[in-house]
Amino acid sequence: ALFTTAGLYVLLGGVSAVYFGSKTLSSVNLNFSDLGYGVDPDTAPAWKVLLVRALSAVVVIFPAADTVSVFPLIANTLGNNLSTSAPSLPRYINDRIRERQERRGVDVDDRSVKKERMALAKRINAILWRLVASLPPIVASAFASDLALSLQ
Repeated sequence: ALFTTAGLYVLLGGVSAVYFGSKTLSSVNLNFSDLGYGVDPDTAPAWKVLLVRALSAVVVIFPAADTVSVFPLIANTLGNNLSTSAPSLPRYINDRIRERQERRGVDVDDRSVKKERMALAKRINAILWRLVASLPPIVASAFASDLALSLQ
């Protein structure tokens, strides 16, 4: 599967480079923004021109939509992997929650309280690491105005 995917990318990249030549943009899908697919807008029926424009828009927008759809999966996976790199953090969070409960007069040795506290500590740990994984790309995207910056 890996060799098939790599082969298809090389094939598509080569065909695009040959077709667009030196005018190939850094993100090849942007080359299709004004592609007419052989339809002359002056002589073709309006529905055909509209269809061609819609197809061009889909080709241009698809990579962004694809990235937005896969980003939560990547952030979740990276967050879980980072979480396993700090196995003592849930215990630390659990201890801090226990201290707060003791100050409020909660029976911290009750079995159900312990169970709830550990579940909360694990949940806080997961959320923390997922934020660590997802916030840097979101913040960096606020400053990046050119896609070619991320490709270099």
